[in-house]
Parts: sequence; structure tokens; C-alpha cells
Amino acid sequence: AASIDAPVLLTRTGSLPDPINDELKRLKPTEIFVLGGDNAVSGAVKGALGDLAKVTPIAGADRYETAALVSEKMFPKGAATVYLASGQNFPDALAGGPAAGKAKGPILLTRTGSLPDVTLAELERLEPQKVVILGGTGAVSDEVAAAVVKTAPSVSRLAGANRHDTAIKVSVDTFDKATTVVLADGGGYPDALSGAPY
Repeated sequence: AASIDAPVLLTRTGSLPDPINDELKRLKPTEIFVLGGDNAVSGAVKGALGDLAKVTPIAGADRYETAALVSEKMFPKGAATVYLASGQNFPDALAGGPAAGKAKGPILLTRTGSLPDVTLAELERLEPQKVVILGGTGAVSDEVAAAVVKTAPSVSRLAGANRHDTAIKVSVDTFDKATTVVLADGGGYPDALSGAPY
């Protein structure tokens, strides 16, 4: 969303909250991307969204494949920079959202100890010049980093002592200065997720 200057809105699985429906009517989008399968966003919600705009679902068998499919949809010609974060916890991927948006590249997800085949395949398709791993070895292991090295000329890691410190490392690496800073709760994901495009 950050890479195409679009907002992220949140829904319940089984019903579209009234405030979200109102905001979509205000925005008047021509297309709504719905991320995740029916267990995340039900057919009933997709049907309600279809009354407002063209609905494009992007859903894989799991979060790793969904991330790869989002990347494929948004970056069909590849990307120079790719960010890789743990799919088992949210903070590092969220901290990397604005960096990926600025770099016009995707965030892909990995398991801590092994690189999913779908993620490796998408890395190979993207042919990046640089892959930035988000988080320490407790989030993305050295074994995963070694597998990633084969996919790009430059592989680096941004990692701090904890999720807050990692977010600082991402900020320092991405922004020389900023007139606006977005601050969100590090203990839960929804507010930071909605704020990423901002």
C-alpha cells in the first residue's frame, strides 16, 4: 500500500464495519485489494465491497504465499530492493513498511529457521540488487540469510536489541531527516499497519 500511495483499512472477518464502509464511500476507489483468504476476509465482506468498487482478492495458502502474491501483483517487473521479515511476528515487517514504500520494493516474509519455497521463488523472480533483512537472528536466522545471499548481490541486516531498537535502525537507514514521524504501539499491530502509508 505504501508503494502505491494507498491507505490500509481493516475489517472484521465476517462483516464490514460501518466506519470502514463509510470511509470507502468517501474515498471512491476504483479498485479494492483484499488481502488474505476467506478465513481472513469472508465472502460476505468481499460481496459488500463489490458494491463499492472492483474487488481484487490476493490470497495464498498461507501468509508467506500471500506476501509473495502481493509482491508479484505490485512489482510485476521486479524490484531493486526487497525487505525480508519474520512472518511469525509483526514488529519488524511493520517497521520496514515505510522503508519498503520509499524504496518502491516489497516486504516478503520468512520463517525464522527456513526460507519458504514461495519466498525464495519470488526473490528469484524479482532479481533484486539488494535484500535487507529486518530483525536479529532470533527473528530471521543465519541459515535463512545464507539462502538469501544467493538471490542478490547485496544482503544486509537491520537489527536492534529489541523491536523498538530495530525500528530505530530502519529509520536511521532510511531517513536522513523527517518533518513528520508516525508513532504507534509496539505491542500490537493494527495502528502501525494502518499508519504505514501515512
